Amino acid sequence: MKLTKAQRAELKMKFGGHCAYCGELLGDKWHADHFDPVIRDFKFVKCQKTGFLKTQSTGELLKPENDHIDNIMPSCIRCNLNKSSMSLEGWRRVLSNYINGLNNHGKYAMYQHAKRFGLVVETNKPIIFYFKRCEVRNG
Repeated sequence: MKLTKAQRAELKMKFGGHCAYCGELLGDKWHADHFDPVIRDFKFVKCQKTGFLKTQSTGELLKPENDHIDNIMPSCIRCNLNKSSMSLEGWRRVLSNYINGLNNHGKYAMYQHAKRFGLVVETNKPIIFYFKRCEVRNG
């Protein structure tokens, strides 16, 4: 769905100009994310530069029923790219496992050092997205 400038401006202010997920203040560059993913179909094509196969969107939506204004959230670029086409609960599970990934791989020496010197403190807090914290305040 292509948003008009007015729709984008209104969407950006849906949570006071903040990313619906992490709460970061949105600047000039931000994404309009489908809360329930539309999931775009893709095909494999050969990269002209490397000769390897890569994915390329066909533009076809596999869940076109999710492509409506009420299903769009303002998102910082990092959250939108990380969430990709996951459901909210799927993404929450992925995010929750990041600490395990950082701890289980020796190649993250910087993280291990920062943890040992108290620069990083791990918690088991549940992930509560910004838009949910806004509902609690306004509810």
